[in-house]
Amino acid sequence: MPVPTNTNANASNQPPLTLTVIGAAGGIGQSLSLLLKTSNYPTTRPVNVNLFDVNTTGLNGVATDLSHMNTQANVKACHSLQDAVTDADLIVIVAGVPRKPGMTRDDLFNINAGIIKNIATNIRQYSRNLDTSLFTLLISNPVNSLLPVLNNVLPSHAHSRCLGITNLDLIRASEFLSELLDTQEKQNIPVIGGHSGNTIVPCFSYSKDYAKLSKDQIDSLIHRVQYGGDEVVQAKNGQGSATLSMAFAAFKVIQLLVPLVLKKIDYVEGAFYLELQNDILGSVKLRNLLNEPELNYFAAPCKINYTGTYLIDYSIINGLNQFEKDVLLPKAIDELKGNAQKGERY
Repeated sequence: MPVPTNTNANASNQPPLTLTVIGAAGGIGQSLSLLLKTSNYPTTRPVNVNLFDVNTTGLNGVATDLSHMNTQANVKACHSLQDAVTDADLIVIVAGVPRKPGMTRDDLFNINAGIIKNIATNIRQYSRNLDTSLFTLLISNPVNSLLPVLNNVLPSHAHSRCLGITNLDLIRASEFLSELLDTQEKQNIPVIGGHSGNTIVPCFSYSKDYAKLSKDQIDSLIHRVQYGGDEVVQAKNGQGSATLSMAFAAFKVIQLLVPLVLKKIDYVEGAFYLELQNDILGSVKLRNLLNEPELNYFAAPCKINYTGTYLIDYSIINGLNQFEKDVLLPKAIDELKGNAQKGERY
């Protein structure tokens, strides 16, 4: 008679899948941690969700609360960045302060840039997977400027796995169009450029229903996507920002990447804000199409394998209509270059 297999014993002999949330006690961090704790993962390996926050009281509360849930993932409160990042396969950075009344964009950048630099320094010093496979996802704002700050510290060979998360812009574009058309269908609308205001370029011309839309409707859709965060802040009467939808958007990205990290699939496709390194196929061609040879950062559709981003789909530019190409894109790039340079100079 066959001896029953002890799956738990087998799992315990495998290295865990470790996901780390830095800034876990904040509005986005708490919601994202809940989603990660309750998710189903396609593996028999142990799954660890490491939580870190400088707010230790909040951190302990979130970790204890989540630990009472009988789900696949194990939650751990980490009281040092070293502990949080050492064994991580994927790190999500949501740390930082939100913009407050009276705070300039420069104020916000200077505070959050210092936070990101410290996190990056710890990742560089302690991460065991940094040189080979660690994915680092940046949510902290302003993403356009903070990803260069992160990359300034981390080695260049890791930059293709350092991704600015712009997924909420794509989700908003899909949802707002669905709402306008009064349909349950959720179309995939490309969004390129950056992750703030005019740097966000929603490409509604890719919608099969574009011809049905009036100019006013298109303008309204573009503005809602570009300034959707303001809409949430106003709805919350200044008492909060887009924490729930941002956590959902980040979670969808993690769901996309986890099978790749586990080597269940060979590559994934998605849109991310990233450094346009010359050794990534399509980077030089994208710059040429944009007539911007010095453009170092841009959000575009790309392909990513286990070792990082290996292809940028520059064909997205060829499919833009004249308004997107001649009005939205130049405005976005002009602002985006300044944003990125601010981070590069920090």
